[in-house]
Amino acid sequence: MVIEKLFRDNFECKRCGECCKSYFNTFRLRKEDIDRLSNRKLPSRFGEYLGIKFISKDFPLKTYDRFFYHPEDGTKLESCPFLIERDDGFYECAINDIKPVACRNFPFTGEFIDLSETICQVVDEVREDLRRYRDGEM
Repeated sequence: MVIEKLFRDNFECKRCGECCKSYFNTFRLRKEDIDRLSNRKLPSRFGEYLGIKFISKDFPLKTYDRFFYHPEDGTKLESCPFLIERDDGFYECAINDIKPVACRNFPFTGEFIDLSETICQVVDEVREDLRRYRDGEM
């Protein structure tokens, strides 16, 4: 049923990588994410990525904008450095086991899928299913 697709437990990522390409610099990191990712070598498409540096943990904000830079030339990256394209054309996260909460939860707000999201293929499918359900086509 179409309603079941709205819940986190039924979400099946298409591994298209669009969220990691489009939103990786707009997610906010929580202190717990920063603590988990700071001062460690992380696998990335550049090999071991040492480019993650955060402002002082004493800074008064609870979340911080993240910006990733190319480890060789210092330019700001256009997609998450941990997004790896597989040989089959799908994508995966090189730090999946420790990735930030915002990345892990996308495209959900709480327990429900965020239907205002425009980049996620699964959300597009759910919106189309809801339209068809509303119009009596299902």
